Amino acid sequence: MNDTHRHPGPLEADHNPSPDRDRIHYDQGGVRITSRALTAHGRCYPIAELRQIRTMRGPYSDLTINASFVAVTIMIVIARLWDYLDTDGWVGAVAVLAVAVGLVIIGGRVRRRLHIMVAEFQTLTVLLVLEEDRERYAQIWRAVTQARDSLGM
Repeated sequence: MNDTHRHPGPLEADHNPSPDRDRIHYDQGGVRITSRALTAHGRCYPIAELRQIRTMRGPYSDLTINASFVAVTIMIVIARLWDYLDTDGWVGAVAVLAVAVGLVIIGGRVRRRLHIMVAEFQTLTVLLVLEEDRERYAQIWRAVTQARDSLGM
C-alpha cells in the first residue's frame, strides 16, 4: 500500500521518536509512557496529540451486581409473603436476606472496578488504558500528567 493513501492514525507500537531525549515516566505491564508518547495495547500515541484525556469507571464486580439482584428478589418475595410468615419464617427470611445484603456490601468494598483512560486523538475518541488495579492506574495517570507537563501542556 502506498504511504500517501494511508489514513492518519497512531504510530506503530515499536516507534520510538527519539530514544536519547525521551524520559520514561512509566514502563510496566505493556504500558509505556515517555515524555513524547503513550504506548499501550500495541498502539503508540504522541502525548502532544492527545486531547481531553479523561477517566471513566467500569461497573462493579459481578458479585455486587448478582448479589444486588438476589437481595431485591428476596425483598419482593418477603413482601409478597408478609401475611403468611410466622416467627420461624421471619427468622429464616431475615437470615437469607442478610446473606444477600452482606454479599452486596462485600462486593462493593472489593471494588474490582475497571479504570478506563480515554482521549481524543485526531478526530476519534480512543481507548488508551484499561486497568483493574487502582494503584497501577493512579501511577499511569501520574505518568501521563508528568509527560504532558514536560511538554508544557
